[in-house]
Amino acid sequence: MRLFFSSERAKKLRIGEQMPATIDHAAVIGSGVMGSGIAYWLSTRNCHVLLKDINSDALARGMGTIESLYHSSVKRHVLSQTEANAGFDRITASTADLSLNNREIVIELQPRT
Repeated sequence: MRLFFSSERAKKLRIGEQMPATIDHAAVIGSGVMGSGIAYWLSTRNCHVLLKDINSDALARGMGTIESLYHSSVKRHVLSQTEANAGFDRITASTADLSLNNREIVIELQPRT
């Protein structure tokens, strides 16, 4: 109910009528299930994504998850194979300490404790 009333109030205040800013470069720190899903989602929307993790094994699993998400999207005819390849190519995986200065958004995911 709170979400409904908030969205109704936003309509009255004309919040959200502006076009959202586009994000061309993003970084996702943490390549677990959620991090790889966010990187996939961003890359399907023409965003260049840096996927970073401290562990190369976890990074490889995250890239494998992204690859399977793209494969599933092609299989369900959501994306063409060309679109899937282009989206996958927009993701850069790294374990190195890279500068995040040119990224418009940085999403850091905390590991479960």
